[in-house]
Amino acid sequence: EIGPARMPGWVKSCQEMKMTWAVIQYPDENIGAKAIKATRSVGIMPIARPYTLVNEFMDFGRQAKVAIEAGTRYIQIYNEPWDSREWRNEKRPDDWWEIYKARWLMQAQKVCAAGGYPGLQLGGLDRLRDMLRWVKAQGQVDIFETAFFALHLYPGACPPTCTQHEEDSLGFLKYAQVFQEEIGFVPPIIVTEWAWSPSEGRPGWYLEVYDWFKTGRLSNGEPLPDYLFAFCAWILADSGGFGWNYPFYVPVVEGLKAKEPFLRWQEKEEQPMENPIRVGIRESYLIFNSPIIRVETMEMEEYLRRVVPYEVFPSWTAEALKAQAVAARTYAEWMKKHGKHPDYDVCT
Repeated sequence: EIGPARMPGWVKSCQEMKMTWAVIQYPDENIGAKAIKATRSVGIMPIARPYTLVNEFMDFGRQAKVAIEAGTRYIQIYNEPWDSREWRNEKRPDDWWEIYKARWLMQAQKVCAAGGYPGLQLGGLDRLRDMLRWVKAQGQVDIFETAFFALHLYPGACPPTCTQHEEDSLGFLKYAQVFQEEIGFVPPIIVTEWAWSPSEGRPGWYLEVYDWFKTGRLSNGEPLPDYLFAFCAWILADSGGFGWNYPFYVPVVEGLKAKEPFLRWQEKEEQPMENPIRVGIRESYLIFNSPIIRVETMEMEEYLRRVVPYEVFPSWTAEALKAQAVAARTYAEWMKKHGKHPDYDVCT
């Protein structure tokens, strides 16, 4: 929740905590544009959240143009529509769900037309499933080719390993499954609100979740999915500089400041070997002609590093070691071309 007076300090705090994503809520597009520019200028990707009530007028097409010019294409459309506070006079209409669906789709089309990425913010698996089915019925499912899902997760007392509730930190997996089942793919998921209760949570849990993006592993041991873009903890706020119950967040803030910057984990593509050799590994090195129990394919250089030390004596001179390496390589290359076993080239 950004205001001009606190903007410099807010951006500085983001930098100190090494943030790379930030959700910026603003009621005025001029303030929003300044905040977006300020965060982008220091390498932080802003998610624009223009504040309006569901049944008030706002042209999200225009908001998208302003945000794109300032530096972001991510535009969240509306927020928590089931909450009466998100409606005029805090009175949610009886047909609020139908109103919301129609308005979100209309605004999402405007954001796409402006070149932005519309954000769908919903809570509840059943609501999401109904929304996706409704959008499909309108023939507009392609909107999700450019949309992202803005998810709120408040895990209560549950640690990052918990998978029991849809509000858990790992709850995004349940929402991803709904997307996969209903439209056949998962759009980018950005957790745009996330916090533990100060009376129930543990500061270290935040750091554990952020480590997912460093290690490539979730707390349940599963690989980090490529559709999960970011977790945005509600730490900073305009009212006082920091968010809810600041004393609870002190170790979180200090822990983030102390972390070394890192790039998001990426699965390395397996590079083809330059000179591979298939090595049959015997059950025992001590028993003559013991059976081959497995075959490993490795680079020729790796094979030589492993085998030559077993073919020499420590007293041999450097020139003798070189000669043995040449002999081992010559033998291995000959066996690759003329070996008689179909499954491996050499054995050890």
